[in-house]
Amino acid sequence: MHSAIPSIHLQLLKHACKAANYSQLSYSTTKVCAEKRVINFILNMSERYRQRGYIHTEFILLLSRSEIGNLLNLSAETISLCLRKLKRDAYIDIENKRHILIKGINKLQAFLQDH
Repeated sequence: MHSAIPSIHLQLLKHACKAANYSQLSYSTTKVCAEKRVINFILNMSERYRQRGYIHTEFILLLSRSEIGNLLNLSAETISLCLRKLKRDAYIDIENKRHILIKGINKLQAFLQDH
């Protein structure tokens, strides 16, 4: 399956993994709530798309829930719960379990600051 992924997606995935690995130490040593970790991950992915000139409010998650959980020091179930809550609260929309549409990037950023 990985051979079918266009090279830009592989580059974005590589950079997202580096950023997530770098920030994982701070997540594991602090009491940052799971929802904030997931929001930060989504915003990080969004920023990487924006920096490369792509639509940054709509993208495909190339990592599984389990892989994201490993990067954020959370379980796959917690990742799923957080994504469903973000969808229910109208921060994002999710199609086909991987297609993310950020409904209000400013709302996500404000959530990180307010909570």
